[in-house]
Amino acid sequence: MAKAFERGDTYITEMVGTAIAKRVWPENSAEWKSATEAQRVFNYRVKKLLDTEPWGTKNAEHYLALCAQNHREQDVYRAYLIDAGENPDPPAE
Repeated sequence: MAKAFERGDTYITEMVGTAIAKRVWPENSAEWKSATEAQRVFNYRVKKLLDTEPWGTKNAEHYLALCAQNHREQDVYRAYLIDAGENPDPPAE
């Protein structure tokens, strides 16, 4: 069940999956580490998105175009950050 949620199309579904995975898998298992990494990437991207240019008509139209090109919300936000000149991937720990 956790894996199904983690592969969800929206961040909220993915984060529910990671929360489940971190509760059912032992700490430091491959599944637990994967869930932790997904949360780390989510937190990084949300901060970057909040730091980008405020949303206006131009950005809304751009966002809708990205939605038409990408299936998952995670992919839309990744593409949005790339277009904004930001690295969508957090630095290695």
